Amino acid sequence: MIRNEQNTISDLKAGSVEAFDDLYRRYHPRLYNFALKISGGDRHQAEELTQGVFIRLWEVRESVDEEKNLMTFLCTIAKNRFLNDCSHRLVRYVHQEYVLKSSEITDFSTEMEVDRSLLDQLIDELTEKLPVGRKKIFIMSRREGKSNKEISRILNITESTIETQLGKAVKYIRMELAKHYTFIVALCAAVSELIFRRG
Repeated sequence: MIRNEQNTISDLKAGSVEAFDDLYRRYHPRLYNFALKISGGDRHQAEELTQGVFIRLWEVRESVDEEKNLMTFLCTIAKNRFLNDCSHRLVRYVHQEYVLKSSEITDFSTEMEVDRSLLDQLIDELTEKLPVGRKKIFIMSRREGKSNKEISRILNITESTIETQLGKAVKYIRMELAKHYTFIVALCAAVSELIFRRG
């Protein structure tokens, strides 16, 4: 690293806004291109990643090592943020579309329909592992579309008990689905690492 840049990073660590602006101007184009690669060409996501990295740079400025390559440091932050975003989107997708969906969703692409079929199959398998009473309540609620009031009348148990059992069932299924989908996050990591090395 050239001495001038080392001085700039030293000033950044001391809290210099001018030094931060200087580094932003120097590294924004290259970092944006890197973010564009790992986000699959999504310009909006790439810009969000880039801005998020510089925000993080300011937050951790005191720990930046002026002897090390700053671009590598920035790319590492970008890659980690991308993987976190990937993981969070996956969990939200599973949660919203397959566990807590309250209405039928029909507007799917072919790929999404395949994913839905596989997830529905997995949810069926997980449902079978629930305790007998909890499984019965979950099936009546999620598959048969019965309200808590209807289930209460049919099974002769309180609605609060039904809510508790449904909550436990949903929590269990969400946790198990997340475990089954960790391989997707690992795949994202592998692809990102490959791009990172090439970049």
